[in-house]
Amino acid sequence: MVRASNIMGRTTTGVTQEGFATPAIMGMKGGANRFQFIHPDDLSRFFADGAERPDWRGPVNLAAEGSIVMREIAQILGKRYVEVNPQRAEAVLNFLWDHNLFSLDPGAVEAFLNFPIVDITKLTEEFGFRPAWTNRGCVEDFARTNRAHIILGSRRVEIPWRWPWATVPERATEDGSRHPASEAAGEFDTTVRDGWTVFTAANTSEAFPGPLTPLSLELALDALLSGAANAADVFNFRGKLRDAMTYDAVGSFGHGIYANLSVVYALGTAMPGAGVSAWDEMLFGDRDGIEIAEVEKVGPMGMARMLPRLAGKLIGFAPEIRSVDAHARAEQHDPSYYRSLSDVELIAQLNRTRDEVAQAWSLASNASAFIVPIMEMVQKQGGKGVATRIRGGADELPSAAIAGGAYRLAGLARTDPAILDTLRTNAPEVALEKLRDSHPAFVRELDGVLEEYGHRGPAETELANPMFADDPVKFVDVVAKLTETQRRPEEPAPPVSRRVALAAEVANRFQRLREQARDATIRRTHQYRLIAREIGRRLADRGVIDQPEDVFYLIRSELKNPPANAAELVARRRAERERLRVERPPLNFAGTYSTTRDAAGALEPGQSLQGTPVSAGVAKGRVRVLTADSMDDLEPGEVLVSAFTDTGWTPYFSFAAAVVVDTGGEMSHAAVVAREFGVPCVVGTLRGSAVLRTGDVVEVDGATGKVTRVE
Repeated sequence: MVRASNIMGRTTTGVTQEGFATPAIMGMKGGANRFQFIHPDDLSRFFADGAERPDWRGPVNLAAEGSIVMREIAQILGKRYVEVNPQRAEAVLNFLWDHNLFSLDPGAVEAFLNFPIVDITKLTEEFGFRPAWTNRGCVEDFARTNRAHIILGSRRVEIPWRWPWATVPERATEDGSRHPASEAAGEFDTTVRDGWTVFTAANTSEAFPGPLTPLSLELALDALLSGAANAADVFNFRGKLRDAMTYDAVGSFGHGIYANLSVVYALGTAMPGAGVSAWDEMLFGDRDGIEIAEVEKVGPMGMARMLPRLAGKLIGFAPEIRSVDAHARAEQHDPSYYRSLSDVELIAQLNRTRDEVAQAWSLASNASAFIVPIMEMVQKQGGKGVATRIRGGADELPSAAIAGGAYRLAGLARTDPAILDTLRTNAPEVALEKLRDSHPAFVRELDGVLEEYGHRGPAETELANPMFADDPVKFVDVVAKLTETQRRPEEPAPPVSRRVALAAEVANRFQRLREQARDATIRRTHQYRLIAREIGRRLADRGVIDQPEDVFYLIRSELKNPPANAAELVARRRAERERLRVERPPLNFAGTYSTTRDAAGALEPGQSLQGTPVSAGVAKGRVRVLTADSMDDLEPGEVLVSAFTDTGWTPYFSFAAAVVVDTGGEMSHAAVVAREFGVPCVVGTLRGSAVLRTGDVVEVDGATGKVTRVE
């Protein structure tokens, strides 16, 4: 027999949620007012372990060690603590119980007065089971998911300005309405649902360049599907659109992430202020002729019901993002912290961090939903030329912060000839070691930048990739190259009407909020990476996998319970990833696709590419075609050309003459960052990285979207 204590954590529902998601936390005068909890993760782990432990016999108490007082619970939950007379409390509970307004029976008063604090000696010593979560940890976890509502009796009341927690939905059930998109699909590719069949990687490949490792792909799908489901809650969508947003908003093809344009377009018609074309241009750019069927526009009555709800969410949007960012900063740890945890504590951290990544991605995604209609208005009123020159200030853009740190360090180096000479005449790894000895103050500044922003890096959603904090030498190389360039002077904003200027400022505000949420997301993602690395180290030490890096070829459930053939599984998945690097799905497809192999011919002198103009200015320079693995090859004054970029590439924008990217739209991260640094930028060329060659000389016009090879 198992005597489990109150179940408390982020997935708690029922009576415990009704008792603690109240407007205030109630204690009883004269009572002990202490509680003891067990986390849902520990509860499920106990029963899973128990199924394989026939030696576990007899009654046992299942709870975290010790207890926590009600006043501390109230403090954690951010609620007022009130002690009431037990007789009055019992009378109120009797009334609520008799009228079916509360699930907590009147006998609960006794529990509040004298909640039984159980002895777990048998659990820990005889069974050898130790809960990963403390009582305080259980309450803190509960607090994260119960901020957006209160419980009154058995009724859940939404707080209008709070954003609901983004819950990761279950994967869609396979049925007759779904089919594979290709015979060349990867192991973790999703199926396509009838009626929602048009997909694009024009924007998603920027943040999630495929093919991803299985652990990275799983995290990306979990996060983006939870964000779409959360948006359906926030905007109160119903019926087919809600169902499609929950299960079909994104898909995995060739182990890359694709947005479902059928869903996005349906969403575009349901959102106030922006039509289908706005969502297309802002987020995805040109789709090379793919036709999308018209969907019915939400009528005036539907808009009238939606707008008050949106107004409340808008009021609370900035505080919500600041809260998510603050939590991400407060809970970041270095590798030594994760080395100190037990295996079960490490898995608990992995699961919780997955959910935190999903919540942060949800907010970043919803910010885009607010930006699109505002930017559409700016373009209609002021023209596209105005939109490509809108800046909010790089100093206030979180995604540009690491580049700002590099500029600051380059400026410091230019004031000291010895530092400057060391950086310019030595390989970056040698320069770093020399500077640690000769100029420790400069290196402390560098370490400070990496401590704050080192969670960023190229292809930063791929967990197997090192970030700048993992490889400081890459960052030193950026600083050295910046000493040879000057920061571009800011061009004055074009004259616009007061109405357009106000709309542009609002758009800039939401861009900054989106980038702040994105930064919190990547901060959490890096913690997920560090946890996975530690699990990989332990699995390799035990001979389960061949090397720690193999951990990224497993999925989350396999980290907790590795399959017997884990090493063989990793080898097969590595080989599949190499196959998928060559056999890529097209950028856009409808229903099914055939894999493509790059066979594009070179662009000849005088020929041009047309893309989406996103950052005005004209620049001429020598091309450097780059991937995330070859970014160090970029030299000051060269034109950066790539199939994709993400915000981890930002420091390299600082000394590029211009940026040309195959994918992306006007609100893509590359576009936003390029505008802030005044770098001419063209995105959505579709084939620039295939038809341009390193060494070609091109002219890039960021106002027209034209890229011309001149020699």
